[in-house]
Amino acid sequence: MKTKEELIQLLKTNVSEFNEYRYKTNYEYINLRWANLSEANLSYADLSYADLSGADLREANLSEANLSGADLSGADLREANLSEATINESQIQTMLDVLNFKIREDK
Repeated sequence: MKTKEELIQLLKTNVSEFNEYRYKTNYEYINLRWANLSEANLSYADLSYADLSGADLREANLSEANLSGADLSGADLREANLSEATINESQIQTMLDVLNFKIREDK
C-alpha cells in the first residue's frame, strides 16, 4: 500500500500509473485531503470518490478527469481546467456555494 505522499507524487508524475495502481488495488476511496496539486497535469485521472477537500488545485489540468463522487469541499479550483471532466450536479453546487451562486431549478 502506498502512503498518501507516494500517491500524490505518482499522481503528479504519471496519471496512467496512478490510474493503473488504483484499479489493481481496488482503491475506491482515496485520501488526497489538503494535497498540493496546483499546476499539475491531471488530465484523464480517475479521482472518483477521492477526498479532495481543501486540496490546492489552482491551475491544475483536470480535463477529462473523472471527479464523480469526489469531495471537493474547500478545494481551491481557481483557474483549473475542468473541460470534459466528469462532475455531478451536487459537486458543481458545492463549488458555486463558495461563490454564493445557486443552480436554478426548472419547475
